[in-house]
Amino acid sequence: ADKYNEMTTHFGGNFPKTLLFIAIFLILAGGLCTYFTARSVHVHLREGECSNATNTFFNEGLRDSNSNAASPLPCSIRLERFDMEYHEGTRAPKDYISHITLIDNSIVTPIRISMNKIGRYHGYRIFQEDYDEDLKGSVLLVRYDPWGTTLVYIGFALLLLSMVWLLLRRDGTFRRLLRAL
Repeated sequence: ADKYNEMTTHFGGNFPKTLLFIAIFLILAGGLCTYFTARSVHVHLREGECSNATNTFFNEGLRDSNSNAASPLPCSIRLERFDMEYHEGTRAPKDYISHITLIDNSIVTPIRISMNKIGRYHGYRIFQEDYDEDLKGSVLLVRYDPWGTTLVYIGFALLLLSMVWLLLRRDGTFRRLLRAL
């Protein structure tokens, strides 16, 4: 007998289904973990302006203002320049881009953040959230969520693996339909 038959017999043929349920559980657990443990802060900066490292994160999962745990930003953030790209021939925004510099002690790190490009720094994720109407300022969302994001990514990887396994297993409906063609 080949390895596939041994494995499906050993797990009673339900291992891909079990893996599918584990994946869904991990995705939901990651969302719950994010809800209770993720910290984030909105940072509004004007060009040339620097946020200081004393800005604080607030735990968004706990709505009680007395239980919000505060911690400092990992570094200072300076907005060097804000750019807006438009769809050709129109004034409709195509992308808005913040060129920022992260200052952590004496280490200076330039980062380009746009609508579809997230900045990353030591486990923190920096999102472009909004901009000022005069195009001289930007609103960034700085988020720290190592556990929830990791659980969700692992869950989606297992979901993909289990779905491919279910689709391609020898005794599955898909393979039976292919053989019938």
